[in-house]
Amino acid sequence: LASFVFVFVRASLGQLQQEVIDAAAASGAGPVRSFIRVILPLIRPGIVYGALTVVLLSLGQFAVPLLLGRQHSINVLTTEIYYRSSTFPPNYALASALGLPILIGGLIFLALQRYVLRDQGRFVTAGGRSSQPLTTNGWKAQLFLICYAVVTVAGPLLGLCLVALQPYWSKDVSLGALTLDNFRTVLFERIDLSEAIWNSLLFAAGTALIVLPVGYVCARVIYLRSQSPLLAAAQDVIVSAPLGIP
Repeated sequence: LASFVFVFVRASLGQLQQEVIDAAAASGAGPVRSFIRVILPLIRPGIVYGALTVVLLSLGQFAVPLLLGRQHSINVLTTEIYYRSSTFPPNYALASALGLPILIGGLIFLALQRYVLRDQGRFVTAGGRSSQPLTTNGWKAQLFLICYAVVTVAGPLLGLCLVALQPYWSKDVSLGALTLDNFRTVLFERIDLSEAIWNSLLFAAGTALIVLPVGYVCARVIYLRSQSPLLAAAQDVIVSAPLGIP
């Protein structure tokens, strides 16, 4: 879920100008004080929105807890909801009751977000024609990004490829036993698996085509209602609430 925080914070950092940092330095603030007193307050909306999104999506996480958690008897609300509604006889009433804490928690975080960002005009900066973006990072920051990429991208992709190329799952990898049979099965032998891939692509594209215009209209309505804080806040909660609905 780090990518969601990155998207919001990166957008906030993109609005900063180097002259703001230079002004802080001219006022006697060092790098640490500039970061705490200038940069963090200015990117607070991105941090709050990113944190809220991660919290709501974490509450609703299902696939990873199901595949990894239940093997070790670790349950979360979403897996318990699935278990109660999929076993015979299904108990939909209990499953719905289990989903209420997720929804209530989401509403609480939405209210907290509105309180923290109640005066968003404080987070706006304006630069002149000669304003420059923030300076580039040093080699330590670049080294951190490389390590992060190895841990979060290269490692999982390598593991996924090795397992997909094995004839059966084994913790001992033999390069001579690697095969493409699993891919042939998916592409040519199992029609139901090919249909699953096609359905995933179709539903993902359809979702984007529907959500983008709807989201744009909602954002524009809320923005134009900024002169009515209570109404805008209520609409903001309504649009964001589905993130917390399991």
